[in-house]
Amino acid sequence: MTRLTSRAVTDAPCGCGFLARSAAIPDWPIRHDQELDEYYFEYPTRDGCIAKVMIYHCPMCGGVASRSLRYERFEQVSDAEVARLRALIGDISTGADVQRILGKPDADEVFMPIGTGLLKPGTNELEEGPIRAVTYVRLSESADVQFLIFSNQRVQSSIVSKPRRPS
Repeated sequence: MTRLTSRAVTDAPCGCGFLARSAAIPDWPIRHDQELDEYYFEYPTRDGCIAKVMIYHCPMCGGVASRSLRYERFEQVSDAEVARLRALIGDISTGADVQRILGKPDADEVFMPIGTGLLKPGTNELEEGPIRAVTYVRLSESADVQFLIFSNQRVQSSIVSKPRRPS
């Protein structure tokens, strides 16, 4: 079994079953994603969102929590590719900049942030107006570049691994 992270000190699997038992208890914060075979802590944030923190090793026995399928299902984005994409989008700070710099997006949607708890970028205010979500899939073989454009025209960008195509 391959170590999950560069900081892992063991590749021995969990043998005590603590995580599996804990994930079966509805009131506990430990969850299991069956599709990706990953364990994580789940908790609510102050702004009403749900946060997830991955669990790589069992807190009881120290064994590897599970062998995640994430690396089989999603492309791996190299550090060099992330740096290239960040340089490409580095000058984008407003909604107008997005299309001016990158051209027409591959996907362009508008949604209302009802109950999402999204904060306006650079503020502590909840977003109330429509949010435009644009995605560029053609900029990279391994990642999509996504932008949320808020009502005040500020943007948040994300570099997201592409799903792998079935072989």
